[in-house]
Amino acid sequence: MTFDDHLAHLTALDFPLTGNTGKVRTLIELARLINAKPGLSILDIGCIGPNPLDFWRPLFALYGGQFQLTGIDPDADGIARTQARLHAITEHPVNLIAGNGYDLTRLFPDQQFDVIVFTQVLEHVFRYREFLTQVHHTVQPGGDVLFTLDSGHYPHQRWQDSVKGILARLGREHHYEHGWRDDELNPVLNDLDFSVISREFYCTTPSKRLHNKYIDAAQKNDVMRLWFAQEYAYNQHITFDETAKRQFLILFYHVQRANH
Repeated sequence: MTFDDHLAHLTALDFPLTGNTGKVRTLIELARLINAKPGLSILDIGCIGPNPLDFWRPLFALYGGQFQLTGIDPDADGIARTQARLHAITEHPVNLIAGNGYDLTRLFPDQQFDVIVFTQVLEHVFRYREFLTQVHHTVQPGGDVLFTLDSGHYPHQRWQDSVKGILARLGREHHYEHGWRDDELNPVLNDLDFSVISREFYCTTPSKRLHNKYIDAAQKNDVMRLWFAQEYAYNQHITFDETAKRQFLILFYHVQRANH
């Protein structure tokens, strides 16, 4: 299937997609990978949020049974609640584990995944190099890592990041938040032997606010299809200077571990 086919199938579902075009880009890339290699093992780091596993509902609906999903999150109570209502989310088995990204090699000592996903997680990880090293060890050689994160190019209150950094150094890491610039992150990924396949910018501020606050639920996917198509086109046709990068809230990355 083409890229447009995947977008059309996702937005034709009878429930609203996430209001984050970076996450929609991640869903499309996952759909492409699942179609190319059914039976993929996938690890979702940080799977519990306000609506646990909602990110995966479109893929359960379209490709349930064609991939094996494991989710981890440090919220043990959230894991237990999600496990209790898993039957209402999907009929397919999902392995849910309480844990965090610093412990991947301990949690999965004898397993490596074909794909690892984490959305809106890395900006909250204080020991980012340790986290990404764990990801590197836990994905198969040649395997894919897909993630979104807050963009550090977007103007925001840097003093808040500084305060949260001080709290993290005092052991209160759950307060940490740091938007990443691509020129900060790319060298880290390169040092850890990841190849950057795609780096794209998503979620222009006015569009995100209008979609999430003012569009009726029944129309959200129609609007999302148009909104996403426009931002995807920007990524294909714009040479991003700093001014262009500042218009977007979210970075999307697709990286691969070296095949050795």
